[in-house]
Amino acid sequence: MFGLFGKASGLKQAELNLRNEFGLTLDNTPDRNLIVQTFESMTKQWQLSSEAQTALLYRLVMMSYLNAYRVLRDNGHNTELSSLERLTELSDGSVDWSERARDHVQFEQLSSQLNANIMMLMESFGIFHG
Repeated sequence: MFGLFGKASGLKQAELNLRNEFGLTLDNTPDRNLIVQTFESMTKQWQLSSEAQTALLYRLVMMSYLNAYRVLRDNGHNTELSSLERLTELSDGSVDWSERARDHVQFEQLSSQLNANIMMLMESFGIFHG
């Protein structure tokens, strides 16, 4: 029971960080249920620190928005870059949380495919963020 409580509070804390830093909540994101499901699955499998969990949530939210923009906006060709600017800030926030994590190296190794997918989608919008 304690393990389940810890995971739930990890998601709640990560979402609180998301709200405090960016004014975003999971209720306002595309595919909220998929984000929560993926977050819970990955944190259960990986045993991440709270900082790494926040970084993970930020990346999952970015992926959700990028996918929504791509699908809803002519595969991204007509998406205003200004509407994507917030995602680069979210990316920077994710990196900041990851670097604070005691398990930073492990988290970056485990999330490398997610990172590659995010970068590929961002580049499809003409955003080259390193």
